[in-house]
Amino acid sequence: MAWGADRRLPYSICLERPICKTPPGDVDAQPEAQSAVVTTDHSGLPPRKGTLLVVSGPSGVGKSTILEEVRESAELFFSVSMTTRRRRTGEVDGVHYRFVSREAFENAVSSGELLEWATYGGNLYGTPKGPVIEALERGEDVLFDIENDGAHQIHAAYRNAVLVFILPPSMDELERRLRRRGDTSGGDMKRRLAVAEAQIADAVQNYDHLVVNDSIATAVQEMASILASARDSF
Repeated sequence: MAWGADRRLPYSICLERPICKTPPGDVDAQPEAQSAVVTTDHSGLPPRKGTLLVVSGPSGVGKSTILEEVRESAELFFSVSMTTRRRRTGEVDGVHYRFVSREAFENAVSSGELLEWATYGGNLYGTPKGPVIEALERGEDVLFDIENDGAHQIHAAYRNAVLVFILPPSMDELERRLRRRGDTSGGDMKRRLAVAEAQIADAVQNYDHLVVNDSIATAVQEMASILASARDSF
């Protein structure tokens, strides 16, 4: 399934959504029912000094590659998420994720150290609040690479956060990319594609910008334009 001839409008619903302002461009599991409840009192965040850029996208869409290039070309503070899942080959603790035990994660939740958190595929994921607050106080723009559920929690706590969703050119292409990675079984492939469809449907309704990743260079340019526009808005 492709998004249509007009790449700016991958879904007919965008015709009625003024929030689709720009041309549209790793999730591992179906979000489970358990998640944090973040109140609308800004969760201790200070008055806005920087921009919160929250980026999501389905597993295999190429989001990590795009964000690596965005971080090289723009001055951004990258929020490193905390997780209880096992570290994969090539991942560096404190760079890709902060890998912690379930006990340590639950302690962080109970002590109010997380801006958002959720359970995915039996593993816990969350955003440490302290580094984000410190970056904003320094006037830095903060980049998040998180799932839809966490993005909504951050947006509920901080309404000026800008939500960006990375789309594949089509579901067929997303499946090809997942197969090329070589780490997805047949049953897992079906599940990931179902999760991706649900995430995309949610993003069309609730995200500020959709970026189709049919070209890394183009997607990076679109991300840079979104960031510049967000900075000019405040």
